[in-house]
Amino acid sequence: MNSIVKKLTATLSALAAATALVACSSDPTMSAFQNPRPWQTSEGDVAYEKLDYTVALYDAKKGTSEEKRVKIADGTLSYTLDYGTQTALGGEASLEMNMSVTYNDSAPSKDKGLTDTMTSLTRFRTESLEAIGMDKSVTLAVREGEKKNNSYKIAADYAKGKATLEMNGNTKTLKGFAEKCWDNELMYYLARATNIKKSSSTLFHMSNLFDCFQKGEYEELTMVAVAKSKLTQLEFDPWIKDYVITKEQEAAEKEEEKNKVTAATAQEGDGAGDGEEQEEPYKLPCFCVEIAMNVDESGPSQFVYYSERPIEDGGLRHKKVPVKMSYTLYNGSKAEVVYEYTLSSLSFVRP
Repeated sequence: MNSIVKKLTATLSALAAATALVACSSDPTMSAFQNPRPWQTSEGDVAYEKLDYTVALYDAKKGTSEEKRVKIADGTLSYTLDYGTQTALGGEASLEMNMSVTYNDSAPSKDKGLTDTMTSLTRFRTESLEAIGMDKSVTLAVREGEKKNNSYKIAADYAKGKATLEMNGNTKTLKGFAEKCWDNELMYYLARATNIKKSSSTLFHMSNLFDCFQKGEYEELTMVAVAKSKLTQLEFDPWIKDYVITKEQEAAEKEEEKNKVTAATAQEGDGAGDGEEQEEPYKLPCFCVEIAMNVDESGPSQFVYYSERPIEDGGLRHKKVPVKMSYTLYNGSKAEVVYEYTLSSLSFVRP
């Protein structure tokens, strides 16, 4: 990794690896996207989804286990999906991301009390999920002793195959994109839209756009998303059980439809709200998907936990909702910082 990238803070390094990639390929060898999309109740529906997460950063130099790591920062992350009408001619959609991280007194002295932020807005096509445009801003607090601040802005126009980077008072331009591009701000949603199931795998062609600017040319990498062979019973805060559609509820609803019984009869079969049958914390069955790159400098694997059960809000049911993401930043072969993003609230109803 070049010297400029090495000088960035741990936050920026992890954010760049986790969210600053651009996936491009003129002939992607990836699974076909499912219709309807997991965030649509039925095919062709206009959809909305807002997912809010708590962010926790841990010093993992003494180990990544919960008893050894030390929390050094807290923050928030949100994704707001506005999915337009899918037509034969194609529609447009957008995904907005906002993230903020504030360091506490256990953080390194240069970081204590400081806040770093990141925002992005990605526009993409509903029929193919190909990117149309993206604007991203990373704002890093000035650290004591720094000669320059490494905050930056990236803007990409995929229709024109052009991107610009503004950093340290300089503007760089990058061209040479593939004919079709998938912006990695959509990475969790791209993987989610494929046929995730136990032991499934999906191959993407991706590139770290920030590193491309440092190298002065576009570079395509390979990213593989692989689901574990067994469901993960993820321990989760009990609030989510009120949104989870259980197998018992689905069976009751099918029986209701078959026999034309009342909705009240179906609700009697819903075990989601039965506190006596639930352990604390609530265990949510999830597909654990490992996302890995084939180039060392792009970072180690991320783990994304997608709910195996449908999630319902406002009468709308979305599938494979990402409820937790985790990422470990390494210094050589040693773990340095663990990043965790845990779902804290959701809404499928447009405000």
